[in-house]
Amino acid sequence: MTASDGIPHTFPASVIGGFGVPSRKRPTNLRYNEVAVRLAAKPQGILSPMAATNVSKVRDEYALEEPPPGVHRNLIDGIWDAYEPALPSAIRALERGRPSQSEWELILIHVQAQGVRSLRFRERAKEYMQLERGVMEPTKDQLQSES
Repeated sequence: MTASDGIPHTFPASVIGGFGVPSRKRPTNLRYNEVAVRLAAKPQGILSPMAATNVSKVRDEYALEEPPPGVHRNLIDGIWDAYEPALPSAIRALERGRPSQSEWELILIHVQAQGVRSLRFRERAKEYMQLERGVMEPTKDQLQSES
């Protein structure tokens, strides 16, 4: 799901927030829960609390560079935007051991989506294209379409 600043998350903020503590300003929205993170730029540094919505984001990671006519460049984010709002409650139902069929299906959709949603997405997709498809310099859009 895309954050309010337009930068997509590689892992849903609403799920990350489930590991945090409620914020004072928005205590019912998991995306704004405060979580402790270690910054990659300072791996030996102190854990810093921040809102889950500010964690695990990569600018334009999934945006298409040259989408076909009628296709929005952020089509992939739209797929995640469609199911992510219901994901936290589905996870809580699973934790209680009583997910409905639709909640279980939602969790399975999310698990499948995580296969292409990671901090190393482009690197892994490029390696696949080179080794399996013989495309030495795949475009960003080819990486998206083959994943």
